[in-house]
Order: sequence, then C-alpha cells, then structure tokens
Amino acid sequence: MKSRILLSALLATLFLVAPAQTGSGSEARQRKADSILKKARRIDLLSQIMPLLLTKAQMKELLPPIEAARREVTRIEQQEYNELLKIEGKLDSAYAEALKNERSPNRAALADAYATFKYIQIRRNAAAQENVTRMMEVLTKVLNEGQKKAMAGSLKPTLSGVDPSKMTETQRMRYFAGDILLDPETYPIISQLVAK
Repeated sequence: MKSRILLSALLATLFLVAPAQTGSGSEARQRKADSILKKARRIDLLSQIMPLLLTKAQMKELLPPIEAARREVTRIEQQEYNELLKIEGKLDSAYAEALKNERSPNRAALADAYATFKYIQIRRNAAAQENVTRMMEVLTKVLNEGQKKAMAGSLKPTLSGVDPSKMTETQRMRYFAGDILLDPETYPIISQLVAK
C-alpha cells in the first residue's frame, strides 16, 4: 500500500518538480500530469477499499467523518497560508539585500521561516492524528470483525520503513484510516459508490 503511495509521490516529483526546476514545464502539462496521477491514485484507493466489502449503509456512515476531516484540513491550510504570508516580507527583504550587497543572505529570516515550517508541520501532524482518531471511532462501530481484519491485514512492508509485523492490529487500522480513508480522493470515490 505505502509503496504505491511512494510511487505516486515519486511520479508527482518527476512531473511537477522537474519542469519547475528547468523552467520548461507548461501549466497545461502540469495540470494534465496532475490529472493522470489523480486517476492512478483513485485506482489505488479503490483497490484498497473494495476488499473491505463495505455496504452502502456503511459507506454513508463513513462519509461524515471524512467530510469533517476535509473541512479541518481546509481550515488548517488557510492558517498555514496566513502564517506564510507573515514571513514573506522578511524573506523578500533578505533576498533583495543579499543580491544588492552581493553577500550571503541574513540567516535570521531563514531561521524565522524554518521555525514557521516546524510549527506548521507539528500542527498538521496533530490534526492528522485527531482526524484518524475520529475516523477510528466510526470504523469501530460500523465495520464488522472480518472487515476490521481485512483493513488491518492490508498493510504490507514498504520502502518507507513501515513494518506491519511490529504494529498492533489497531495501529495497522489507524494507518489504513489515515492513508486510505482520509486521502483527499476517497470522499469522491465513496460518494460515487453510494450513489450507484
């Protein structure tokens, strides 16, 4: 499961970062690459979700916590954006001054930026864990024992260092909840399945 995620991330890096580094990428090409990667991710998610054999009733119960997590992520992204705007002026000034004086930039602006990035990452991780906890509360009530076993058993060793043999069943389920069920593409997939 995670190796597919890593592959998606690698492909995204190849398609999105490389053109930006060379300046040869067009926005249309990047949008198309994003679209293709999104399709691959949706297929990956379906391959993880379908073996759970969720009923439509179960899927309907999963949608509200997924939507709540999506709202929380949007709220946090806005906060992050606001935090980044606060440091933009210092970064611009440090860059302009370094170019003007032909010297290394003032490290204070970069230190402020790194402190902001660290704060953002801590807040993001805390929110992700809260979202997983809320999702797990619903999963515990909604899934039958066979579905819980399937969910916990789907985790495979990966390049990311995740070793399911060293994780409890609950830890494996939490991992699945966070990486699969709370993936941004899962809500539209489950919505489509419910609507069928």
